Amino acid sequence: MAKGNGTTFYLSEDIVPLVDKLRQRRQDSTRAATLRFLILRSLAELGYLPSYQKKALGLATRSPSEDNGAKTVTEDQVLPIKAR
Repeated sequence: MAKGNGTTFYLSEDIVPLVDKLRQRRQDSTRAATLRFLILRSLAELGYLPSYQKKALGLATRSPSEDNGAKTVTEDQVLPIKAR
């Protein structure tokens, strides 16, 4: 896997058991692996990843002629994150 930047964030107490349950079902070695999968899958479902990455995540893809790759996200399309 490609090396990335470390990121820290907090999940509400009711989400952690759900993530852990999914981790066990997917047989991921760490909670971080499960969260990476969930983030990538969400990005793919929203159309921000190219078809080859969608396919690697097990998502149905359109033919290459229908898929022009990842969408370009502009600053005004990014939702602000509320600070705690």
